[in-house]
Amino acid sequence: MERIGYLPSETTFYAGMRVRDVLKLSADLRGKDCSEEAKVLCERLQLDTSKKVDELSFGNKKKVAIVCALQHKPELLILDEPTNHLDFKALSWLENYLDTYKGSILVVSHDRYFIKKLATRIFDMGGGFTMFKAESLTYENIINAFEQGNFYS
Repeated sequence: MERIGYLPSETTFYAGMRVRDVLKLSADLRGKDCSEEAKVLCERLQLDTSKKVDELSFGNKKKVAIVCALQHKPELLILDEPTNHLDFKALSWLENYLDTYKGSILVVSHDRYFIKKLATRIFDMGGGFTMFKAESLTYENIINAFEQGNFYS
């Protein structure tokens, strides 16, 4: 569990918990002290850790979930619709962070721009297993593949 970071598409937290408590609980579940990395991530995402999570906007709840997924520096990130509810600044930060990320990333997303920016391969598992390779990742090819459902190796 400590080697994997998971970001769900929708976030749910215990009612009444403060952001700092959610982050500590997430770190404790992995048996790690992530306080320094959590602090850096919260500053970059402009998250107030003293706020209660149930008082946060959807975008700020997503940011809390992003910090939970990243704070322990996992080898594999599994991100389900990571761009949902994020403002432009947070989205730009996430793109830049992931662009320099050293581990592996598995993303489920409908955000074509996000996919174009970060993907080296696109897998389509509907109706079979096919792959769309990085050298073919032009904007036009991605749009055509999505619209037609054609992903070929």
